[in-house]
Amino acid sequence: MFTHAKMVIPADTSHLAFVRTVVSEAAALNTVFDEEHIYDLTLMVTEAITNAVKAHKEAAISAPVEIECRITDKQASLVIHDRGTGFDPNTIPKLPPVESPERLNHESGLGFALMEMLADKAEVRSGPDGTEVSLVLYAPTREP
Repeated sequence: MFTHAKMVIPADTSHLAFVRTVVSEAAALNTVFDEEHIYDLTLMVTEAITNAVKAHKEAAISAPVEIECRITDKQASLVIHDRGTGFDPNTIPKLPPVESPERLNHESGLGFALMEMLADKAEVRSGPDGTEVSLVLYAPTREP
C-alpha cells in the first residue's frame, strides 16, 4: 500500500495537531506500522515543524512550511521544508548519550538529536533559501 500526503501550512505551531493527525492516520492505513512506530513518526514531524516555525519567526518570514509524507510497505518518509535563512548543519552540536547525566545540561538543541535517534535516516540540507529535513523510518520486520 502507498500513501502520499503533501501539506502546506502557515508557519505557526497551532497547525501541529493537524499535521500529526495526517501523518499518524497515513501510517495507520498501512498495517505494517505499529503504534510505537506511528508515535515515533509523529514525534519526528513535530520536532521538525517546531524547528521550521522557529526559523521563520526568527527571520520574520511569512512563507508557509511544506511537509511531505510518503508511506509504503517498506518505509515512511517525511520531508519538511522551511524558507528560513538556513544554517550550517555541521554546527548542530553532538550531545552526550541520552543515558548520560551530562545530557541534563542541554535544555535546547535536542530536537535534531531526537530525530536522529528515532529515524533510520535523518538528513539536513540548508542554505540561504531555507532548510529541508528528510527523515526515513523503515517498516518493522514481522515475524512469521
